[in-house]
Amino acid sequence: MATHDRGPLPVTPPQNGVWRAQQLDPSRHDHTIGAYLEIRGAADPVLLAEAVRLAVAGTDALRVRFAEEDDTVRQTPAGPPPLRMETADVTGCADPDAESERLMRAELARPTDLGAGDVCRFLPVFPSAPPGDPPCCAAARCSGRW
Repeated sequence: MATHDRGPLPVTPPQNGVWRAQQLDPSRHDHTIGAYLEIRGAADPVLLAEAVRLAVAGTDALRVRFAEEDDTVRQTPAGPPPLRMETADVTGCADPDAESERLMRAELARPTDLGAGDVCRFLPVFPSAPPGDPPCCAAARCSGRW
């Protein structure tokens, strides 16, 4: 049986706390986990998006929706949501590293809707490379929300 066929499941006490905190203040993002991954060499944005999509599809924790009924929070495993993956090219910026960091911090600050299954977002940033080197791809904010 596929995980997404199981129906609503109980949440853990920490998940319940995060849900309740977010209901009180949807702008909270203290439960957001960000990661910075630098890939040396040329990176194909289409192939990177497919790799990320496959990783999310294979990770149950990144594909759940949360809902509350009768004061009980439940999580429902679901099929993969549409992956929100935009790219940013900072090669023309005066300070590509600073711009990359600004973009990453802005992505981390975006609100999350746990009821919609908005638990995973990715923002690949393509900074400039030294002359003669292939461009680097910094995949900013591989963010799992739990």
